Amino acid sequence: LQAQYSSLREVFSFSYHEPRLLDSRWSLATSLYDNETDYYNFVRTATGASLTGGYLFGDHLHLSLGWMAETVAISEDQLRFPLPGVIPGQRRLTSAVRLRATWDSRNDRMYPSKGMYHSIGLDRADPWFGSENEFWRFDATLRGYVPLPLAAVFKSSVKVGYLGSKQSMPQENYFSGGIYSLRGYRLRSVGPSARVPFGFSPDSPMSDQVLGGNKQIVANFELEVPIFPAARVTGVAFYDTGNVWARQDPYLSGAERGYPFGLLHSVGYGIRWQSPMGPLRLEVGYPLTPRPGDEPSALEFTIGSAF
Repeated sequence: LQAQYSSLREVFSFSYHEPRLLDSRWSLATSLYDNETDYYNFVRTATGASLTGGYLFGDHLHLSLGWMAETVAISEDQLRFPLPGVIPGQRRLTSAVRLRATWDSRNDRMYPSKGMYHSIGLDRADPWFGSENEFWRFDATLRGYVPLPLAAVFKSSVKVGYLGSKQSMPQENYFSGGIYSLRGYRLRSVGPSARVPFGFSPDSPMSDQVLGGNKQIVANFELEVPIFPAARVTGVAFYDTGNVWARQDPYLSGAERGYPFGLLHSVGYGIRWQSPMGPLRLEVGYPLTPRPGDEPSALEFTIGSAF
């Protein structure tokens, strides 16, 4: 049961996961949620449910098939400017089938120090399933954890995503930036932008606004070292790289804008405390490929695991 309230996000969700249904290798999971996320340019509200069943092969490989249904709306009273292809306030139903393959050999799900977690998934929303939106989404996540001397841990994570759709769907696009993706860049500020009127009046000023993209790569590399082991306080140094691309641009495009391999890059450090409330993270990121408007550094604080 989760509840989260802030100026950027409201989350209310209930989820149940039974990894060994009736002491078998079958699994069953279900969830109900009502989320509201502020993307600065617009506010996305989603209410939905999911049901997933799966089977564990051996000790690490899990295959699952699921279904999700949610209604998504762009809040009309908080829309900053006209979004192409979006009717403000109108709720549209997304009904999708989900396929997942997961390999999990981590030694600990909360605080892993050894092993791997790999996941490949495909979502398909189609009118055949009663969906008003039609798209398919491919996502892959590759994570690794390597123990080092002095109880240090090297962690790596690579995420790749692709959204295929015949319609303009900024509310489903990828956005990057922030403590859970590219540290050193503002939250959800990384992605294709468009010059649009910032407002609805005829004399509204033109402004560059991030609309997100349909392709994403984000890679994170960390070295975590104990500082006060008894108190479970650690220090971390990290390197992040990634970007989000528009429909007409291929992966890794953008080298002509001064981004090596078409990617943004950042480095930084931080302190973490595995508190009774959960992992507390205080981290500072420095963009190595700053864009116009980026600050020299970004200080962020959150409660939650890194990856």
